[in-house]
Amino acid sequence: MIKRIYIATALALTLLLAPATLMAGSGLEGKVLYLQSNLWFVRPMRINAVNYQKGTMLEAGTKVRIDRMSSRAIEFETVANGLEYRIIYSRKFFPGIEIEEYASWYFGKQNPLESSAYEGFTAVEKKGIEEGAPKKGMSKRAVIMALGQPARHRTRTTELNTWHYWSTFRMEVRFGKDGRVAQIIGGR
Repeated sequence: MIKRIYIATALALTLLLAPATLMAGSGLEGKVLYLQSNLWFVRPMRINAVNYQKGTMLEAGTKVRIDRMSSRAIEFETVANGLEYRIIYSRKFFPGIEIEEYASWYFGKQNPLESSAYEGFTAVEKKGIEEGAPKKGMSKRAVIMALGQPARHRTRTTELNTWHYWSTFRMEVRFGKDGRVAQIIGGR
């Protein structure tokens, strides 16, 4: 009985203290991909997965190489200049979303700025993406490219018509029945 308790305790401590391991089979390590949305950071090695809209913007369409991916972080570097970045992932902000799904939102094989979807965006949508800011009249797809995915602890699904983001202050992006931005509350 004591031996079982000892083994269970040792196993629990090992799992608790073990560093995050590479995601076996994720297939992203070493791949050259493109950022699918703008990504904001204050410190490049501690980018919060919530993607707070403050600091410096790493633009959608930036060519990157995925270095490592664990259950808690995605490390990548820009191909053009080798600058290193790390997204710190927390399921607290994305309940039910595994890091592989999160990664698929931000990294893709095609440059989104060269896609037919981008070509179909209005001038207002393109300006919003370029500035990393929501604009009235933008589609949901354009808002995602401009601001990234909303954190799922406040916006359970992008099917909703109110999305929550954070900058210095909380920001709500509200969509009308046509699926376009009707109102922006708060923010920078």
